[in-house]
Amino acid sequence: MRESAALVTELPARYAADLDRVLREVIGERDDPIHRMVRYHLGWVDERGRPGQFSRGKGLRSTLCLLACEALARDHRPALPAAAALDLLHNFTLAHDDVMDRDILRRGRASVWKIWGVDQAINVGDLLYARAFSALGDLAVPETVVAAHRLLADTCVTIVAGQSADIEFERRDDVSIDEYLEMISQKTAALIGTSLRLGALAAGAPSATGSGLAELGLAMGIAFQIR
Repeated sequence: MRESAALVTELPARYAADLDRVLREVIGERDDPIHRMVRYHLGWVDERGRPGQFSRGKGLRSTLCLLACEALARDHRPALPAAAALDLLHNFTLAHDDVMDRDILRRGRASVWKIWGVDQAINVGDLLYARAFSALGDLAVPETVVAAHRLLADTCVTIVAGQSADIEFERRDDVSIDEYLEMISQKTAALIGTSLRLGALAAGAPSATGSGLAELGLAMGIAFQIR
């Protein structure tokens, strides 16, 4: 139980300063309306663009990525670009999910679409998606950059398939357990598996190690979503 609590609280805090620095570098300093909306969604500013301390979520995916890299390379820093990409990609899915589900709150505050409308919320998600792939370009080894881009793109396809299934299931009353497990494997667990695999990739670990960690992450993600 203590290990689970550490994953949610202590480990993200250990990496928070480094991750926040890289995320801010990736988003950049532009002060136009869309970037202010993005900073709001990321928990850096209020709806008027004024800096503040707001909830950014648990940071589970980026933490797992950094933890895997640190465990394999004794240093989490090589995986910081990948961790930033995961954080941005996850936030992209949340911005679009809020639109699809008409959720008016995100992390205790009004969701982006509720303040600025559906069209701008889609734009926020699109910008975060693009910046996620920009972040991967800062990985140290060119071959790793290519592999990481392909992995994250393939994972996005899986996530979209899971989201599509989730929407379809809302219209059905005959969804089987197997269908449900497949859906959450795609929508939620796939990105958690990718988080660990990217950490291994950044650490320069053998592909078999990355595959094993990805399987672990998939199982963790299924349990996480069911819970």
